[in-house]
This record gives sequence, C-alpha cells and structure tokens, in this order.
Amino acid sequence: MNPDNSDNSDPTPKHRPPLSLDLGDRPIVGRDLLLLQQWLGLDLTELTAALGISPPRWRELTTERPDEPLDDPALALLVWSILTFPAQSYLPVYPEVEEVYATYQQLADTLELPGRRRLSAKKAFSLLLGREGTSGFRWLAPGAPRGNARQKTRRLMLVFDAVLRAHGAAGLRRWLERVGLEAAQRGIDLWEQNSWREKSAQPADDTPPSPATPTKPGRSRSRRKT
Repeated sequence: MNPDNSDNSDPTPKHRPPLSLDLGDRPIVGRDLLLLQQWLGLDLTELTAALGISPPRWRELTTERPDEPLDDPALALLVWSILTFPAQSYLPVYPEVEEVYATYQQLADTLELPGRRRLSAKKAFSLLLGREGTSGFRWLAPGAPRGNARQKTRRLMLVFDAVLRAHGAAGLRRWLERVGLEAAQRGIDLWEQNSWREKSAQPADDTPPSPATPTKPGRSRSRRKT
C-alpha cells in the first residue's frame, strides 16, 4: 500500500527519500523492520528506542523470524503507520548536510567570525556544530555517504537548520554567541585553534623526551681486572 496521495500532494517529508513499498494485503513481517531502518537512516539503538522495543527483541524479529508476521499487533500497526503515513510520523526527519550548509551559507555572508574569518567556511560550519574543523569537509565531500555524521550531530544539525530557517541572521548570531561562550568556558580559543579539544597543561618544552639510548654491550661496564 502506497502513502495516500488522494489530495495530489506528496506527504513524504522533503528530506526523506521516497519509499517504494506495496504492502498489499499482507501483514507486517520482521523483514519490514529492516526496511524501515534503512529508509529512516537510523541506527539500531535509536530506532529500537523509537519503536519501544529492545535490541534483543529486534534481533529476534529480524533474524530469527524475518518472514513471520509480527506477534505484537501494536508494533505491527506502528510500523505500518510510519510506512504508510510518513507526513504524520513522529520520528525525526534529519536534513541532509548539504541542505543545512546551503541555508547556513546564505546567512553567513552577513556575519563575520572573530578575527574577520568568514562564517561561510566549511571549517566554521563544523565548529558551530561542536565538531572538529575538518568534519565539514568530510560531510560535504563528493560522494560522501548519506547520514555520515554521528547521530548526536545529526540531531543538533536538525535543530540548527530549524533555528536558521525560523530566526535567520538573528538566530545564527545567537548560536555564534553561545558557541563562543561554551568555548571560552573551556579555555579554548576556538577560531585560532579550529578545534574543540582542550589543550592539556604541558611544560614549556612540550616535546616528548627521547627514550634513553640503549647501552651497547661491552661499553656499559669496565673490564674486570684479572
């Protein structure tokens, strides 16, 4: 059964890829849980929590009985409803990194980072999301896999995108101020270090000492007198 398109509108959230599934008159089976996971792009921990089942229960349904109808009617109806009416689903729809970055770039041109560094840099984009400066290059690399950011970062990116769309430059400015505060509280000069890693206290010469040169046989001891 395909999602209801009787009003000629696409109910699938724009960030979620279309789903081609014909349930017909068959019940929901264990294998459909794997399809749901792939479609939503969620990891096992997140999806089992969203469905209200445990990872062992998930493995039971998907590996031990993949072709059998789900023995829990509430779970079967929940899976069916998410697959059939995606617009009414309560599960988060994570935006693609490219879309968030595009929204961010449009606003970043109106602001400058401390030190006159432009906000439109991929490096700054990474730092604003609490990640290392190189992360944005990996997320946005040509051919990078979909959803290659960590789940925690994807959640933050979802909020970041919503803030920018709702509040524009003012929202980005507040986000920037909070990032600066969080960095300062950690003793981090974020825009100079390009990193959220706190510098550990080290001596002035932080070069690690060289290991002691092993003594060669015959030179470490003087010869015994005979």
